[in-house]
Amino acid sequence: MNHLGSIGALYHIALLIQYAHTLESNIYDEIRRIKNNPRNLRTFFYELFIFNILDKGKIENKKKFTVGLQEIEGTCIINGKIFLFECRKVFMPKIEELDIKKRLMEVFYIKSRKINKGIGMICGIKMTRPITGNYRQSFEEKISTYFDNFNKHTGFNEIDYTVEDRTGTFTATNYNEASLIEAKEIKNYDVLFYLSPKENKGEMIHLIGGTQSMFQVPQTAIYKKLENILKEKKKQHINSIYKNKIIFIDTEIFPSLDMDIFQTETSFDVDMLKNVYNKVCRDTILIITRRIYHKEEPEIKVAAVYTKALESEANYLLSRFN
Repeated sequence: MNHLGSIGALYHIALLIQYAHTLESNIYDEIRRIKNNPRNLRTFFYELFIFNILDKGKIENKKKFTVGLQEIEGTCIINGKIFLFECRKVFMPKIEELDIKKRLMEVFYIKSRKINKGIGMICGIKMTRPITGNYRQSFEEKISTYFDNFNKHTGFNEIDYTVEDRTGTFTATNYNEASLIEAKEIKNYDVLFYLSPKENKGEMIHLIGGTQSMFQVPQTAIYKKLENILKEKKKQHINSIYKNKIIFIDTEIFPSLDMDIFQTETSFDVDMLKNVYNKVCRDTILIITRRIYHKEEPEIKVAAVYTKALESEANYLLSRFN
């Protein structure tokens, strides 16, 4: 709420909702159907974003219809050619791993608010690879057990706690500033939590806390996921009556742990993008949009990959984003 770029993103969403009122009711009603699923809702708003680009650019198009048993996102006509188009948000690889770490950070916060002793601590979680969905429950139980035991025990000042099983290791020690600095520098953890005693006010002890997590994804994994998405799309429309295709891939960049695929400038590599394109979808115009909300003014960057035969149509489409 205090990040101006995010307010700009919210403003863009408001404009898209306003635009949705101009479309057929079945499209607008989609908002109500998926409003409790944030990722599906973000994908839907991206569809609206592309619909709006096509409409404002006066590109003839047809939205959300069925061919046989398959729902089509849309078709458009450029230079007399009919294109099937699809809009897709691609989330960062290993996003389930990030979801688990995000949840464990929340659990640390919730449990720490209920402690009954003014003792500083450093807690660390190191997970065994590969990380799977059941790790979330396993480490939630470890965190809960630790804080329950901490609250039950009396008459101690030293913390020396370790639990280890096949999912990994949970440790807790007394707070020490040098140890915390070392842990942050070495980064030998998946989730780190700490409480630091700052001052006493009569019988009240004030604690300052924080939590952080390590999340790293190799660039090769990013483009492997993109390749798999494009293969999936090619297989999905292998028998389509529409031979010309456009695939729109989106990334939104704003303060969030629910990250889209190209979060940094270094993660967006044109040569690697072209390699994936040449390997998978040379009969397609591939459009990558990056909607960046880090700064006060929103920024939209658009890149396209295409064959020589589709160059004219791709360039025309790119010009509609200006």
